[in-house]
Amino acid sequence: MKTINDILWHFGTPLFFGVLVLSLWGIFSFDTPLNTPFLWAWRHLAFPVLGIGWFYGFFQRDYFLRSRRVSMGRFWFSLVVCPPLMLLLFGGITSLVNGSFPTGDTVTYRGPITKLYISGGRYKECQVVLIDQVAGEVTLGISPSEYSTLVVGRTYTADLRVGLLGIPFRSMRERP
Repeated sequence: MKTINDILWHFGTPLFFGVLVLSLWGIFSFDTPLNTPFLWAWRHLAFPVLGIGWFYGFFQRDYFLRSRRVSMGRFWFSLVVCPPLMLLLFGGITSLVNGSFPTGDTVTYRGPITKLYISGGRYKECQVVLIDQVAGEVTLGISPSEYSTLVVGRTYTADLRVGLLGIPFRSMRERP
């Protein structure tokens, strides 16, 4: 019978790339207020993900260092880098889970535009910052065609659905 160590040793790389693909799918499929899924993942998943990752690595170090003959530097580098990286990837998976199961509730952000800007490197993202009376300052992604029609100071309204995890979102196809 295979142990969890053997399973992770043989299938760890495909599992990692599977999590990476799901995370990117969530990031590029759903538009949320800036960084909301990543903040949700940090608040709710940081202790379990980091704790399990570091606990497992620390108590299974003999298996990797002796049985699998992994170098000491590579092992400690992986132990320090991999759990926080997985936590970062869970932000995208959070967005995917949240957007795949909408609750039927909606949230409307309405307020004056305080800032318009284009962020990103190769793939430009147009964003609008507005002050909503209930939510405060909100940053939303918008389409380039909508970006060209907006002016700072004008009132902007955005309707977003609420997902399973309570995070407002809209599909990238629903962007105006």
